[in-house]
Amino acid sequence: VLNGAAVFLAAFLAFGVYQGVTSESYIDADEIYYAYYMKHISGPWTAESRDWLTAQGEEFAPMLAVQRRVARSELSSEAMLAYGALQQKYNIYQQVVQNNINYYLKEHPGAWLVYESGYKKLFGFSGTADVQDTLWAGLLCALCFSGLFAMERKGGMDEILAATPLGRKYTAKAKLRQSTLVAAGITLGTGLPHLWQILRDYGLPALLAPAMSISELEAVPKCITLSDLLLFWLLCRAAACLCMARLTLWLGQKLGNLLAALFVSAVGYCLPALLALSGMSNGIEWLGFYPLFHAAALCQTQGTNAAGAPYNLLWVPIFLVVVAAALAWAIGNDLTEAYEWAGVDLDAL
Repeated sequence: VLNGAAVFLAAFLAFGVYQGVTSESYIDADEIYYAYYMKHISGPWTAESRDWLTAQGEEFAPMLAVQRRVARSELSSEAMLAYGALQQKYNIYQQVVQNNINYYLKEHPGAWLVYESGYKKLFGFSGTADVQDTLWAGLLCALCFSGLFAMERKGGMDEILAATPLGRKYTAKAKLRQSTLVAAGITLGTGLPHLWQILRDYGLPALLAPAMSISELEAVPKCITLSDLLLFWLLCRAAACLCMARLTLWLGQKLGNLLAALFVSAVGYCLPALLALSGMSNGIEWLGFYPLFHAAALCQTQGTNAAGAPYNLLWVPIFLVVVAAALAWAIGNDLTEAYEWAGVDLDAL
């Protein structure tokens, strides 16, 4: 409250809610037809699903009859003009039957049928949403945490706080707890608007389906479900925000100056993402915390190995989460220990 961080956080959360409510997804006719079929049969492939899909196919019987008569030259090709819209729907029906069922389910035993459009958009398989989230989260962490320790250095207040009756570490631990809660708020502020938009426009059916049910995720182990991947997506963002928060606190405490800590942290967190959004397409966004915000997309199949099996880069975000968590713990420990020894003449000891 005192250094204005609460104002920035409240403004950001309000903007996130507004963005989630007002943003729109472009959904064309093909997507509407595809959603209609896949939402009805999402889940394990059962006799009930097969019967429903077969019944839906009866809608195209008149069109197929005319198509056969045109092929035999019994009717002119103009007879098919009346079935233009139905032909488009039939193409999507064939895509579901041939690609999703006859091919993918047979090639990947244990896979479920999943309406995957919402998952692919939420996990950032395309677009720049993850880069934008990295930019917003980095900027917020720099604004919210750069002065939390630095403001004590002005006027020697840090030495006075070290002599409080509650103990030398109490103030540092309290600030670390508060910064952790704020980092969690930033995480939710970057993730929930996307989640709300996807649930509203696409839906996330079959959350308990194996993640490899989506063709782009065929290299993911069968034991990992789409709900696990959703939690992992959120966990990676939380780890990134917590690590940025702790790094900013450490800079503020070491530099002892709000503006210096703000500048260094903002440049470090935001510059790669900002350059990427400005059109620099050489992968500069990977220099920052973008890989953690883009973690779920790294589970996509990247190619095949020498044995012909598909592989992905799932180990990258797992490794980065461990590193971010370890770094956050180490920084927190260093900050509390700095208060423990504040004002103590180590040479005399």
